[in-house]
Amino acid sequence: MTISSDFPVPELGPASPAAPVDLTISRARFEELPPQSFDFSGPIKWLHWEAVGRFAVHPSGLVEFEPSPGADERLISFPLLGPVMATVLEQRGMLVLHASAIALEDRAVIFLGNKTAGKSTTAAAMVAAGCRLLSDDVVAISFDAEGRGWVLPAFDQIKLSDEATRDIGLSSEMIDQRDLFPGVIKSQHRIGPGFAAERMEVGLICILDRDSEPVLMPASGAEALERVIQFSYLVRFRLEDMPREVVAKHLRQCSAVATRYPVAQLTVPSSISRLAEALPVIRDAIQSD
Repeated sequence: MTISSDFPVPELGPASPAAPVDLTISRARFEELPPQSFDFSGPIKWLHWEAVGRFAVHPSGLVEFEPSPGADERLISFPLLGPVMATVLEQRGMLVLHASAIALEDRAVIFLGNKTAGKSTTAAAMVAAGCRLLSDDVVAISFDAEGRGWVLPAFDQIKLSDEATRDIGLSSEMIDQRDLFPGVIKSQHRIGPGFAAERMEVGLICILDRDSEPVLMPASGAEALERVIQFSYLVRFRLEDMPREVVAKHLRQCSAVATRYPVAQLTVPSSISRLAEALPVIRDAIQSD
């Protein structure tokens, strides 16, 4: 996707001036606004964060942005490349998960979990152990005519805490360090050769947990579907407020992934320095599929 933006997005690399633009991001002044922070009831999707500003995502390939008074523009890229980009991809027919994904051999391994589950940290540990990164935070899955799900590569960066940066030993370039949440400082790392630039078919979906030793436990059909829905991006914005056809399509896509591909609970070591010990368990599951 080639993006034209009114303001810098340092996480993304430069595009060729001759490349056709797929998405335009421009500043705006909104006169009439929906009262909710997130409004997905119409063709234009609205997202609002008081500390950053308001975004309007149009189905035409335009994202308009009005910053909040006094907002630090260095923070714009966090919602822009997270929930806003997830909304753009959903509008384009993809299933988007709040997850991280790596390429292992010729398949994609997706890590799901809550905010503190260690999705990015686990993905980074696998990259340090020889895998390649597909995406961090926003995992977009497209479907082909045969119903197969393909994870699309995002961009070659990953956010890590200072502890993870120290303990994993990932060879990367730190391009930025910011306070993402009160008291939580994360560094943005450019992966370079450790990035997979081609799409990969889904191979395994892991719901992360922490304990002493790596263990992989398959999820039942009902649990697998429940977990995929739980960690999809769209459910963060109140499905009950969305058009029925949008919700129906989303649930069909979640079901297609949960029934076609293995979903399992992956317990990884609590120690960050031992996370790579889970790689043989993951590889065995991919090879036996």
